[in-house]
Amino acid sequence: KGKWVGRIFAFPFQLVYVAYWAFVTAIVVRTFGEVVVTAVLTNTPLEVIVGTMLLLCLLLSLYRFEVVARVNEVLLLFIVVPALGISLSSFQSARFEFIQPFWPTGHWLDIAKGTMPAMTTYLGFETMLLVNGHIERNKTLLKPQVYGVITPGVLYLLIVLAGTMAFGYEELIRQAWPTLELIKSVTVPGLILERLEAVFLGVWVAAVFTTAGNWFYSANWMVSEMFSLKRRQWSAVPLAIAIYYIAMSTGNIHELFAITDTISYLGMVVAFGLPLLFLVLAMVRKMDGRKEQQPPKEESTREAG
Repeated sequence: KGKWVGRIFAFPFQLVYVAYWAFVTAIVVRTFGEVVVTAVLTNTPLEVIVGTMLLLCLLLSLYRFEVVARVNEVLLLFIVVPALGISLSSFQSARFEFIQPFWPTGHWLDIAKGTMPAMTTYLGFETMLLVNGHIERNKTLLKPQVYGVITPGVLYLLIVLAGTMAFGYEELIRQAWPTLELIKSVTVPGLILERLEAVFLGVWVAAVFTTAGNWFYSANWMVSEMFSLKRRQWSAVPLAIAIYYIAMSTGNIHELFAITDTISYLGMVVAFGLPLLFLVLAMVRKMDGRKEQQPPKEESTREAG
C-alpha cells in the first residue's frame, strides 16, 4: 500500500537498467568515434567526436517522448532505404561457396558461443517497453513494434551474408571494420557514386544517433524517476559526463570488443530476463490487464441470451 515500499524494491532493478543503458551508449559512441577517426576524420581527436555525439544525445533527452518518437520516425526512411540498397548492392562480388554448407553439422556449442556476443547488435527493443508505459493501451500497437524489431534484423542478416559471401570467414575475422571494407568494394553502375562509403557513413551517423539517443534518453528518464527530479537537465549532464568517462576509459579496440562481449550477456538478462520477471509479478498481483479485457459475467450471460 505504501509507495515507498515499491520504490525500495524497484530501485535495484532500475539501477541495473541505468547501468546497462549507460554502458551500451558509451560503447556505441566510442565505436562510432573509432570508425570515423579511422575512415574519414583522421586528424580529428577522438574526444571531439565522442563528445559531439553525446551532446546531441543530451539535447534529445531534454524533450518529451513524442519528440523522440518523431525524430525516430523522420530518420527511419533515411536509414532503412539507403541501408537496404547498400546491403543489396554488396552482393555484387558474392560467392555462395563461402556460406556452404547451408545447414552446418556439429559445432553447435561454438555457434551458440559466437551468437551471444553478436546479440548486442540486436538489442535495444527493451526501450519500447519503457515507451509503452506512456502511451494509450491499444492492441494494434503490437504489429508496428514487431515490424520495428524485424526490420533491423533483416538488414543485419543481409549485411552479414554479404560480408561473409564477399570475403569468406577467414578474411572476415581479420578485419576490424568489415562492413566499411565491404562498402568500399561496391561499385555503382554508371559511376554515379565513386565513394559509396561516404553515403554509408552518412546513414550510419543517423543510425548511431537514434541508437545512442534512445538509450541515453531511457537512462536519463530512469534516473529522473528514481530520484523524482522535476527537470531532466539535472540528471542529463552528470549522466553524459559519466558516459563520456566510460567511453574514453577504454584503451584500444581490442578492449572495446571485449567489453562489448561482456555487456552482451548483461543485455540478454535486461532485455529478456527482467521483463519476464516483471510479467510474472504482474500476473501474481493481477496487474497484467486480463480483468479489463474480459467482460463482466452478467453482461456476457445477457449477450448470450
